[in-house]
Amino acid sequence: MSTWTHVNASIRFDCTSLDPSMLPDKILLKTRMPSGSEGPLKYQIWKCKDKTSAAGYTLNIFGDLRDYSNLDLLLQFFKDLTHGKLIRSGIIEIQVRDTITNAVYRFPHGWVVIEQQIKFTPIK
Repeated sequence: MSTWTHVNASIRFDCTSLDPSMLPDKILLKTRMPSGSEGPLKYQIWKCKDKTSAAGYTLNIFGDLRDYSNLDLLLQFFKDLTHGKLIRSGIIEIQVRDTITNAVYRFPHGWVVIEQQIKFTPIK
């Protein structure tokens, strides 16, 4: 039976002090998306039309990874993606089907677990 990992993330980048090379679309060109046996996570970038807006970019990363269950690697991916950037806010929900659900919130001092549920499967 396959292990499925479901990912849903939204990250708001502050663009008031953002170097053009640090924009989400430039960062993602240099980043390898986590991938399961049926392909990688997907992403979408929303750009604010107002160039003076503090929350100029929102990056959504989402998808279902088959045969993938490494929460540590997923969290490291998000840490690397946001390291050194000014982030307004962000939330990540990671669910490894039938084992663990993690919700992780990013505030100015890094990614912090705000909820963790562990579901045990009874042995028959």
